[in-house]
Amino acid sequence: MKHPLLYIAIPTHTHTHTLHLHTHPYLSIIIMALPLILSIIGFIYFLYYAILPVTPVKSPKRSVVIKPKSGKKPDGESYIYRNAEYSDELITTPRKDMVSLDNDVTTLADLMDNAVKRYGSSDALGQRVTLKHDTKKVKEKDKDGKSVEKTHTIPWQTDYKWITYNEMYNEVIKLGYGIIGSSIQAANEHKLKGSQGKGAQQLNGGNKIGLYASTRPEWLITSHAAWQQNLIVCTCYPSLGPDSLEYVLNQCETPVIITEAKLLATQLYKALDRLTHVHTVIYFDNYDPDKKYQTQINEVKEQWKGKIQFLAYKDVLSLGDKYKEQVKKQQQRPKPEDLAVIMYTSGSTGNPKGVMITHSNVIAEISGICTLLPTYITHEDTYIAFLPLAHIFELACEVANSFVGARIGYSSAITLRDDQVKDENGNPRGDLNLLKPTAMAFVPAVAERLQAGIKQVIQKQGAIASTLFRIAFYFKQRNFTRGQTSPFWDKLMFDKIANKFGGRLRYMISGGAPLSPKTQMFITLCFKAPVLQGYGLTETNAAGTITRPEDVEFGSCGGVVPCLEIKLVDCPDMGYTAEDKPYPRGEVCIRGPNVTKGYYLMDDKTKEDYRKTDDSPYSWFHTGDVGQFDEYGRLYIIDRKKDLVKLRHGEYIALGKIESYLAESKYVDNICLHGNGTVDQPVALVVVNTDKIKELCSGGDLESALEKNDVKRAVLRHETECTETLYTQIRDPIAL
Repeated sequence: MKHPLLYIAIPTHTHTHTLHLHTHPYLSIIIMALPLILSIIGFIYFLYYAILPVTPVKSPKRSVVIKPKSGKKPDGESYIYRNAEYSDELITTPRKDMVSLDNDVTTLADLMDNAVKRYGSSDALGQRVTLKHDTKKVKEKDKDGKSVEKTHTIPWQTDYKWITYNEMYNEVIKLGYGIIGSSIQAANEHKLKGSQGKGAQQLNGGNKIGLYASTRPEWLITSHAAWQQNLIVCTCYPSLGPDSLEYVLNQCETPVIITEAKLLATQLYKALDRLTHVHTVIYFDNYDPDKKYQTQINEVKEQWKGKIQFLAYKDVLSLGDKYKEQVKKQQQRPKPEDLAVIMYTSGSTGNPKGVMITHSNVIAEISGICTLLPTYITHEDTYIAFLPLAHIFELACEVANSFVGARIGYSSAITLRDDQVKDENGNPRGDLNLLKPTAMAFVPAVAERLQAGIKQVIQKQGAIASTLFRIAFYFKQRNFTRGQTSPFWDKLMFDKIANKFGGRLRYMISGGAPLSPKTQMFITLCFKAPVLQGYGLTETNAAGTITRPEDVEFGSCGGVVPCLEIKLVDCPDMGYTAEDKPYPRGEVCIRGPNVTKGYYLMDDKTKEDYRKTDDSPYSWFHTGDVGQFDEYGRLYIIDRKKDLVKLRHGEYIALGKIESYLAESKYVDNICLHGNGTVDQPVALVVVNTDKIKELCSGGDLESALEKNDVKRAVLRHETECTETLYTQIRDPIAL
């Protein structure tokens, strides 16, 4: 086996920093000896690894094949795969040792009841309260590369303030009464006309409410309040504009919308005259300490007086007290088969699609994940929440953490870091540093920015720091593949990085899109916590497969979650079949109690993607993703059935796969690939990393830099390096 030689270059002179060695004789000796010390360490480690070559830890079986009683594999598809540890049956409800109720937890109302019974006095939800805002002037480059002055707003926030599960439960129950009560008030007392003059109708079990807000404690509380009353939550991304809002809220015929002051004052009011059933708007106003949006809200209230009532969140809690007894008489507990959520997509490629998710779907998904990772999703955890709750990935994470009684601390992409928020005393203090989470979920774009940021910081520290980091990373990676820890390198290098994220992370979960194996490895080693790669879709309630914390190989999506089963269906047009050697390949199809009911009011699309067979009460959901299972039962997503583009000369290319490789370039912040049947080659639209581009030409004007041929050649050369692995895989069809 070949082993790389280690060369350490230490600069001995510098013109920018001068050390007064005559006043520090011991320091002088240490500095002069540093190259020798590092060389000796490197030589010892080199000999050690030369004598003991790396023997990666072998993965245990993650999924196993379930053969039919006939023993014959169906034509055109693979055998069915199930989780290796739970292959006898699919998990539908939590284990008995996780439940304190007399009956099983079968609905989200049961889940909340169980959580408060087991963990009532424990902290549940925490957030920082904004006291005021500072502004600061910063110089930035505009799109033309010209220097402009911009104003940044920096919030001053308190420490995290927590409510217990008992307090959360009381607020959930009171809010549920208040939401129903607000509709009674609108219909019977105020006799509101509604947005289109049709009159206000009282809410009952099975009715829908719209939830249009950013990630915050009230989002989760509102959802649980609705589920306790058997109301259906229709989610709207906070990024949706008036047109998409109109589509979602009218399709669901929602009489009540829950939102926040900012969105009401800037977006929702524009759509009100086009909404067909709205008579009540409830808004969160505790994130508006300066009452910045109150004037606009007052104007909207006046405009819709007599038609729509606008109620602050705290006022709806008061209505809960007022209408408690009346609502209790008509309250309907949800059943497992009842809808809990209609989760709408972001609508980036057309009108949003609403996926119908039942209570039993959510309970099955949570039961499967918590059964598979019992020592990682626990009551002792602190989870930091900042991804959009309108996305199934974040909602699944937060509901799972609520189920086990963990603490959920809310944050945002802006306040995660120290440089974007101040504490009560005006000192920089980001949410990660303050909360010190043990668990975190992110999407690949966040992981890639973290990786780029760490590399940039280390590079700026000079040659010695960069060399030490490369040495530390190299040896820690080799130890990791052996299943060994690296206390020396952690103490020297990686503890400092981990402490920037609170220093207590036990695991992270990546979802929403494929994560590069290189990025997964980098984050895992640098943060001293495993990055679990999950695969799932909104239609499967975020469940599919997931890697395990003890895995030492990267690139797979892991084994099958115990609440479902997977098969691969042939894609003959693409050359993928279940007969391929050494591994079966085909479209990933998922079946189980977690798989949702279909698309709301889209019967044709539901029949196309959800297909029922006689041997199971559950439907197969056809994902459109192409995968393969290896000998350990780990799933790899290798292509996208619906992502293929045929170029003019007849070649099929997978745009998403090429994009994922090109995005690894340090010069790329974002990328979009386009191609069609009229061209020979696809075209990439690249958003460049301005700092890296400037480094190529020693600063200067960005627009001028992008016009230079040597800069273009350098970027293209680096992009080519990023795609070398891709081209190798294309030459080797088995790797695909």
